[in-house]
Amino acid sequence: RAKNDVDTVAKNRPWETSMTPVRMFLIFAAMAVAAPLMGCSSALIPGHSVPDTTANREVYDVVEAVRSAIEKRDGEKIKALCSQKYFENSSTTNVEKDDYGYAALVERVIPKLSGNIKKIQYRIKLNRIAIKGNRATAEYEYFWKFLYTEGGRENWSSRNDFNSLLMVREDGAWKIVAGL
Repeated sequence: RAKNDVDTVAKNRPWETSMTPVRMFLIFAAMAVAAPLMGCSSALIPGHSVPDTTANREVYDVVEAVRSAIEKRDGEKIKALCSQKYFENSSTTNVEKDDYGYAALVERVIPKLSGNIKKIQYRIKLNRIAIKGNRATAEYEYFWKFLYTEGGRENWSSRNDFNSLLMVREDGAWKIVAGL
């Protein structure tokens, strides 16, 4: 080609021109700076589908504490993670007979963890955390397997379902107000 043809191609398609060492250095420097930033935006809490941020970690820590307390059948720990404002409607907004508050949680629900249950395996897969001001929701799938005694016989039972824990910030800490 003639020199004018090459100059015209270079103006219309600058990527086909040779790169100067300075231009190459600037491109590699920009890529080196951008790569870690892109990695941070897609980091997830290990084993879950939730971005690993400081705020999400705070909520996740409560969910994990509940999971651990359930496995250990530690009613006192569960009680400590709950707000005095706890209220459960059992996902039946039109039926009031299954609703209960903090007192019933402590007196009737938490004791069921020890009763005739011998062992609990409880796993979670956190799917979403939503935080708005002093309120947070943690949505997760759980896998529950427990060994219980009934009529002198031991049996295993298992369940897999989805749940949401609702929390409020009280005195600088997240407390559960519904969802157990």
